[in-house]
This record gives sequence, structure tokens and C-alpha cells, in this order.
Amino acid sequence: MPKFLFYTGTAFCLFLALSSAAVALNDGSGFIAVGGGLTARAAWAALVALVAGVCAAAIFLRMAALVAARNLFAAFVSVLAVSAALVSLVWVVMLESRMLILGKVAADRESAERLVRDAIASGAGLDRFRRIVETQGGDPRIVDDYHRLPSAPDRHLVRTNAAGYLTNLDAELIGRACVILGAGRDRVEDPIDHSVGIMLMAKPGDQLSKGDAILELHYHDTAKRDRALELANRAFTIGAERPAARPVIVGEVH
Repeated sequence: MPKFLFYTGTAFCLFLALSSAAVALNDGSGFIAVGGGLTARAAWAALVALVAGVCAAAIFLRMAALVAARNLFAAFVSVLAVSAALVSLVWVVMLESRMLILGKVAADRESAERLVRDAIASGAGLDRFRRIVETQGGDPRIVDDYHRLPSAPDRHLVRTNAAGYLTNLDAELIGRACVILGAGRDRVEDPIDHSVGIMLMAKPGDQLSKGDAILELHYHDTAKRDRALELANRAFTIGAERPAARPVIVGEVH
């Protein structure tokens, strides 16, 4: 029971911190910078984010003191997983809300966010995704069981040969390498192999040690793998300094 309470408390504080920080960022600066000072709503959101973040850290430190050492790593990973999921959820709500406003489904940001959160909480959004998969001839059961997805039998890791920061990933080269593996078409009549592709094991800004994996190729044919590797090995750059952070959302079109 104490572990459950610690996990729940930490997750709640992380959610409060992340969502409040998002509100403060959005109200305070916007996705396209405009003039003006910090609004009262943004100021309060920033304060809540700070307090909730401190609480999350305090709960986690207390959990570290009480949880046995053999379980501490699992607890730490769980907290990281929860925080990553919550960050993703914040961005999903923001993006979907703007789509509803642009589509005239909602009149303002508050009502749009409420509609998005209701759809996620009720399962209506996930059910609609199942219907989309089925309408296009797919198996809607894969939404609940990922093991039903096709999977290539062979894997190959592309590793860095030097320590440093991942400063660049070339999307075009990675995409062309995927086409060679069979995940895309060179010609309209070419078949697509849904079991092959490339997994990104690192993202720009990550600090890597020599030998760390950056890409993972899923393949059937070794000849195609070798051709794809010629592009994949050129698709990333390792530098001595961490690259400047880039915004997830560049701008908002009205």
C-alpha cells in the first residue's frame, strides 16, 4: 500500500506540475511570441507548477528512502515512464484542441481542451481509432494487443562510434532507408511490408557513449539491410556540444 500511495502521489504531482507549466508557457509567451507581460493566470500556473514539482521531488526522495534497494530502480523507471507519458498527453491535448478550434468544433481553447480530455477519459477517442483501422481494412484488435502487428524476424542496431551529443537526425535519409527495407514505395505498384522499418533509439540532444544504439533496423532481407545501412550510417551526426533545444510546436496558424 505505501508503494501505491507513493506512485500515485508522485504521478499526481508530476501531472499538476507539467500541465500547469504548459499553461504558464502557453499564456506567458505563446507558440508565436507576442508582446505583453505575464497574465495573472500564467503567473498562478507557474507558481502551481513550481510547488507541484517540488512536491513530486520530495515524494520521490521519500520513496527512495523507504523502498528496498532491489526495487528502487524499478520505482525510478516507473516515475520516468509516468512523467514521459504525461508530457506526451499535454502536447496531444494542445494540438488536438487547436484542431477543434480551426475546424469550428469549439469556440475557444478552454472548451476545446475540455472536449479533448473528455474523449480521452471516456475512451471515445480510442474507439474512434479502432473504427478508422477497421474502415481501412485493418484489424481493430491491434489497438488492444500490439502483438497482432506484423513483426520482422531480424534486427540490426546502428551504433555511434564516438561519445558526444546527437546533434542531428536526417529524416530524409532514414525515410529512404525505410523504403529500401520495404516499408515504402519507389513506384505506385510496389508492395509495402508492414513488418519492416527503423526504430529511433535516441533523439537529438541525447548524450551518448561510444557504442550506444541510435537506430534499430527491422528487416527480412540481408541484401536490403546492407543497402539501407549505407544511408542509415550517414543519417546522424555526433557533436561535442549539446544542440540548442528546438520548440515542439513552431507556430500556430489562424
